[in-house]
Amino acid sequence: MIPERFKFSKKLTPNELFPNMDYPYFERVRHTGFFHRKNEFSLVNACFLAEASLLSYNQPSFIKYAFYYAGFDDFKMFIGKNVARCFTAKKGNCLIVVFRGTELKLPFSIPGFIADFKIAMSPEKNGGFVHSGFQAVLDEIWEGEGMLHEYLLKQKEKKPFLRIFATGHSLGAALSLILAARFPHVNCVYTFGCPRVGSQEFADTIKAKVFRIVHNNDIITEVPFQKFRILKIKNEYLHIGELEFIDSKGKLRNKSAHNLAILKELKEKNILKGPALFEEFIATLVKTRTSYFSDHSPYFYATKLWNAYLDLSASSESGFISRFISNRKSKF
Repeated sequence: MIPERFKFSKKLTPNELFPNMDYPYFERVRHTGFFHRKNEFSLVNACFLAEASLLSYNQPSFIKYAFYYAGFDDFKMFIGKNVARCFTAKKGNCLIVVFRGTELKLPFSIPGFIADFKIAMSPEKNGGFVHSGFQAVLDEIWEGEGMLHEYLLKQKEKKPFLRIFATGHSLGAALSLILAARFPHVNCVYTFGCPRVGSQEFADTIKAKVFRIVHNNDIITEVPFQKFRILKIKNEYLHIGELEFIDSKGKLRNKSAHNLAILKELKEKNILKGPALFEEFIATLVKTRTSYFSDHSPYFYATKLWNAYLDLSASSESGFISRFISNRKSKF
């Protein structure tokens, strides 16, 4: 039976804005699997990793169960003192590293928000400059006995042909990019709703293939702004990775240029040129439609990518079923 499309209500519901255990994690994408040998963009892999990123907002025990259901029976978690939450799942020669984004429920969200707004740049270990708040979050779980760096090194030593995928939503997406810069054995990175993370020099240190998925009017993908006069160093924030854009109709547009209406308003007020007052920026956002915030929801990234996959499968000459059968041999 071909998995069904996701349907959306006319009004936003709590389940669409806040991740929860009611979502059917991996029930659809387990039919298509995961193509761990692919270096180019894969919509199948994007669907799988978008669900993994959505899943990361849940409790560790539930996350472990969901990955087990998807066929990943080697699960490990890394939890920092303040914000960092990272989960790894392994099957055969494939290892997936998933970073959780900013916690959306108060009061647990406060440390994450503080990290998000530490926008000054700091030197990164292998070169370039990165968002100091994001950097500090990854540092919580990076070095030391039993920490993420040691674990990844051991896994790679055990299996030299191990392929590593890093992913996350929002803050989690930013952390996956810093991971790829620090650990050159990462093969692919899929980011969802990722803010700008660092400088061009930092981006150049990333050897992995990076795919940046943006959903419609997601305002978080446009911050931090490229230039801040409060910075003493002459660096600019920029986007990293090949753009895959999901438009307002849920259509996936490869490398499509997109402009948010909010950005036009901000530019007209010279807010993007800095030094921008945070209060003025927030005041401008409050006057706009809620889609600039709701489009950032990890739920919409997962569901609309799946619908886009079904649309693409239905429009192909071979159709969904023949694609499903022929691709089975190339998985795991």
